[in-house]
Amino acid sequence: METSVLLDTIRQLAIRWPLPASAELAAIFRKATTVLENLPAAIRPRASDGRAGGLLELDTTLPTLILPDLHARPGLLLDLLETRPLADGIAVADLLAARKIQVLM
Repeated sequence: METSVLLDTIRQLAIRWPLPASAELAAIFRKATTVLENLPAAIRPRASDGRAGGLLELDTTLPTLILPDLHARPGLLLDLLETRPLADGIAVADLLAARKIQVLM
């Protein structure tokens, strides 16, 4: 997904009220679960039963931004993605797309 499309989607979700209907939320949760369960073992080592484990292996060569709890703060993720933390002035969203930074939430 193009970075600008992702940011627009997050903007729309951040101001959305009321929350999506339960069927729509269930579909979102299923999609997110599928993504998380299929992360490469190099990033999310497998548990003893072969399923995705609970720990993540971070790339020690990349800068890491640690984002605190997002609950009840819908604009926080968007603010982070639009932040330009490094001297080169590139936004976090673009750094993520280029695999030059990692975010731990």
